Amino acid sequence: MSRILFYGLDHHSAPIQIRERVALATSDQIALLRSLTLPTAGLREAAVLSTCHRTEVYVFVEAPQTALEAVPLALTQVKHLRLSELAPYGHHAQDEQAIQHLLRVAAGLESMIIGEPQILGQVSAAYQLALSHECAGPILSALFRQAIRCGRRVRNETSIGRRPRTVSDAAVEWVRNTLGSLAGSQVLLIGAGDMGQAAARAMCADGIGRLLVANRSRGHGAELASVYGGEAISWERLHEALAA
Repeated sequence: MSRILFYGLDHHSAPIQIRERVALATSDQIALLRSLTLPTAGLREAAVLSTCHRTEVYVFVEAPQTALEAVPLALTQVKHLRLSELAPYGHHAQDEQAIQHLLRVAAGLESMIIGEPQILGQVSAAYQLALSHECAGPILSALFRQAIRCGRRVRNETSIGRRPRTVSDAAVEWVRNTLGSLAGSQVLLIGAGDMGQAAARAMCADGIGRLLVANRSRGHGAELASVYGGEAISWERLHEALAA
């Protein structure tokens, strides 16, 4: 009997050190999709969702036990991990529970910040990637389309979407509540990715005095700093910048 099965880990089940090690770049996601849909894997359809806080695999499979063995193995091979490193943190669900989980994820109910807006786009991107590589067939296509519709309805018809929040927004609000106004403050931002950009936007809206951006890639740091009139510093100067 065919099953929809979910396997993954998130901020509920795994510490950030583990989540960082299994986070999947687009190239990793493609490699994982190709591995999972090989005839030898025994899976009929697959889709991969990877964000800052979760790495999840959804599959349509003839034998659930086959998937529970194949998915973690493929994930460890793509990320060069041992199964023993992943096993304590992975969790799974089948059929109705797996479907309900994806609907809750798309609605923002499983996010670290409840209702955060980015996850719906990330679910949609995961589906489009699987579709473009012919890994999402009729079953997972129906599931992901329904999840995306569900996420939109939740945001349109409930109060969860009235004040979209991100982790970066929450962090800046916490700093403001703890230290008071950020006006005129000197701020060091570590990282120039999506969360760093959101944090810079929120802090600069509070009228900070000076923004320093430290990023492993100097070019990306300089690009973000230039948007807000800040200064990019090399990763090697991080300790100096922290002291300042």
